[in-house]
Amino acid sequence: MKSTRPIAPAKPSVPHPVSLIYTIYRHGARLSEREALERAQATASRLGLSS
Repeated sequence: MKSTRPIAPAKPSVPHPVSLIYTIYRHGARLSEREALERAQATASRLGLSS
């Protein structure tokens, strides 16, 4: 049977919600690393998810 292990956050230097949103922007929308991070931080802030 295949063992499961937790997936590391995409951007460990930022809060987890920002990392999740970053992954969506980076891979889903295919944005550059910088633009994906900027948008993720703005989105998390608007949603009240950043600390």
